[in-house]
Amino acid sequence: MKKKTILINDDEPMITEMLAKEFSRRGFEVIETHTSTEALKRIRTKTPDLVVTDINLPDMKGTELAETLVKENIFVPIIAISGEVKINPENYLFFQKPLSTKKLGNMISDHLGEIADLQLLRNISMLTGVPSDNLGKVMCFYHDKGWGLLRVLNREKPLYVNAADVFPKNKYTQLFKGQVVKFDIKDSDRGPRADAVTLLFDEYTNQLNANGIDATPQKKEKAS
Repeated sequence: MKKKTILINDDEPMITEMLAKEFSRRGFEVIETHTSTEALKRIRTKTPDLVVTDINLPDMKGTELAETLVKENIFVPIIAISGEVKINPENYLFFQKPLSTKKLGNMISDHLGEIADLQLLRNISMLTGVPSDNLGKVMCFYHDKGWGLLRVLNREKPLYVNAADVFPKNKYTQLFKGQVVKFDIKDSDRGPRADAVTLLFDEYTNQLNANGIDATPQKKEKAS
């Protein structure tokens, strides 16, 4: 199984070394950078699974780095750290310095997938204007059965989705894990389900369109 990659960006080598040691011990591949310019170059070349960045950097603040990535449709989960200012932004998580590397490591090891999904949904909601309650990421889709499950912000349980409810409606329409869709809520005897589903984002092509993009019956390979 391929190792998950974490990029650590901080102008204090002691911080990057400390975090790198903790993450490496947990089985992650680690990239260390000391400027946001360098971090941005590395991320554009090969997107990591997570970015941990300081906020107060001399060349470009961590907040600007996060905003630049979202504008370029690079949806990598970001954890920002700082000892001076506490903020609560929507497109990344924040931790106050000094921080416990063990607690941070535990959270990343246990919840990296969930962190990535929720931040992706927040970013796409911000870019498209679609309310977060009407956005979902495909967690799984059973092509032989024609149904799957969506992860949705502010919902404890996944939302059921049927291929017959995907727009444009045709029996060959399928969804794939990692895609993001918008939908209406439809009540049924078995509880709420997604209806009038439109594909907005495909992580395999990095294509984003607020008006919807074509769903294809063939799964595309992610660029290496």
